[in-house]
Order: sequence, then structure tokens, then C-alpha cells
Amino acid sequence: MIVAEIGINHFGDEKELNYIIDKLLASPINFVTIMCQQENFYEKYKKKINFEFEPSIYQKIIKKFKKKNKYIGLSVCDTNTYDKISHIDFDFYKLLSIAINDFNLINMIKKKNKKVFISTGFSATDKKIEKCINKFGNFKNKLELLHTPITYEYDKLNLNKILKLKNRFGLKTGYSHHFYDKTAIYASSCYKPDSLFFYCKHFIKKKKVYQDDKHALFLNEINEVKKNFEMSLMMHKKHITIKNKIKTKKKVFNEIKK
Repeated sequence: MIVAEIGINHFGDEKELNYIIDKLLASPINFVTIMCQQENFYEKYKKKINFEFEPSIYQKIIKKFKKKNKYIGLSVCDTNTYDKISHIDFDFYKLLSIAINDFNLINMIKKKNKKVFISTGFSATDKKIEKCINKFGNFKNKLELLHTPITYEYDKLNLNKILKLKNRFGLKTGYSHHFYDKTAIYASSCYKPDSLFFYCKHFIKKKKVYQDDKHALFLNEINEVKKNFEMSLMMHKKHITIKNKIKTKKKVFNEIKK
């Protein structure tokens, strides 16, 4: 499952949002997210830029995706901002790491009975992740964790944590890309991520500095990245299969010797 995230790289401009969406709908990407930010974030920028959309705009977006048989998810991190659009049904949800123990918000998205991706970030310790999972209760079969290393330092990517999270919590685990070098996406394939999330932005370099500027992919890069990532996954799976065959042959040979 490869997910392109618009986040808030639309600057609250409906035309910019629709442009990005139309490009994604025309791409081979089938899953997209848009973000519902914190209330204090909206207030901070309100005088210069209004990042927040009216509920009707979200509803229009959903109709566009349904027509194309594609899926649109919502990233959430704040009960107040989410409450304004909680009556709208998205195809899936992403819980941002800053809200990993916001139990009121968890209860709100649980009611939707949809798949939920839990972003771990840096602040989410094993204890916090466990509390979050427990709060979802019987909803566990709809959860997937996301290893989200928010860093621009190679030695802090810690991609092996994808496997550690899988083993520790027994849940599917994906990789959420927040790194300036897209080769980290291909490197993550070695650790068997169940999904890949990355932010995207307008493919023309503008004077605007996007909220997710350094780690967001340009729209015209997406097809290439998707293709290369899937190829990396396939090559890794073939390598594992060959290794397993060699081990099996050795085992059989040793049995014959006995």
C-alpha cells in the first residue's frame, strides 16, 4: 500500500489542492491522505494563511476519489479540528504521533470502524504505543503502525525499527518518509514495510516554502519512486526466497548424510 500525502502543502488554497489531487488521480497512486492539523497551528497562521478548509471541500474531494475508484484518508491530531469534519467518512485514518495518547481522539476515530495507521514519530515510546493499541481494544485487527523517523540525519533513520515494531506488537508496520533523500525509501524495502507513506508537493518549484518542503516529493517524481520502490521490494523478496531454498537444500543434504 503506497500512500501519497498532501498534508497541508495546499496552503489552504482550494485551487492548489484540486491541482494536486487531479495529478494524483491521474497517477498510479491509489491511496492519498489530506491532513487536519491542530487548532493552535491554524490560529498561528490565520492572519497570513488560512490552512483550514470548510467541510464541503472535503466532501467534494471524497466524491472525486470515489469516481476514480481510489481511496482518500484523513490524518488527524486534534479533537477540536477533527470534530468539525467528524461527520464525514474517509476511507481510512492516520493518527499523528503527537496525538498517540489522545484517548478522546482515538475514541472518535474508532467509531468510524475504518483502518487506522498509527504514526510513531520520535516521541512515541513502546509504552505510549502499547497504551494507544490497548485503547483501540478489539479494533486491533484494523491497526497498522508506521515507523516515522522525523530526522535529516542518516544515523537516526533506524529503519530496522520497522521489524522491531512488527515483532514487538504483532501488527503490520509501514514506513513514513520524512527524510530529505528519497533513497531512504528504497532502503526501507529491506525491512519489509507493509506500507509506504510520503508527502508530495507541486511539481513546479515555487517561491513558497511548503510545510513538508525538504522531505516532500515533487508530483513528477512519484511514478519513478513508486516503480523503484516496488522493484526494490521484489528484488529483496527474491533474495530471501533464494536464501531459503539454499537453507532447505542444505537441510535435506544433511538429512541424507545422516
